[in-house]
Amino acid sequence: MTPEPPLAFRPARSGDEQFLRSLFATVWERALALADWPDETKEAVLRQQFEAQHDGYRSAHPEADHELILVDGEPVGRLYVRREAEVIGLMDISLLPAWRNRGLGSRLIRDLLAEAREGGQRVELYVEKWNPDARRLYLRLGFADREDIGTHWMMEWRPDESPHVKKDS
Repeated sequence: MTPEPPLAFRPARSGDEQFLRSLFATVWERALALADWPDETKEAVLRQQFEAQHDGYRSAHPEADHELILVDGEPVGRLYVRREAEVIGLMDISLLPAWRNRGLGSRLIRDLLAEAREGGQRVELYVEKWNPDARRLYLRLGFADREDIGTHWMMEWRPDESPHVKKDS
């Protein structure tokens, strides 16, 4: 078994915008593939969606941690988390394709769940309906669907409903 890489985090800065745009594009690849649009339209939608999400996260939750995930000093993803007295909001977790399906996302979420368990907090997140792989991961880690909000599922993890964090198969 390959050892887990050591992780580091640092706040996202304005100089990281190109990395964040590229990362965002890899996440939205699946959704845009479903659309029968010309490439120029897809690129315009991608730019608009990035700006809306980026600006929305910053304005709605300026107190949140907007961090890059680093391996050997190089960015491999982003982790945006807001922490409140009763809830930890997993706003976004995104990894570059080369780092997906290697257990890194599960590891990061388990660390967040351990923090929440220790603090007696629940963890909530929203997952796009076009991203069934992420939803399966969250279900495997003990999250439950709480609300169908059209394009997304609102999911929640509660320490009292999750006596243990499920291990990856």
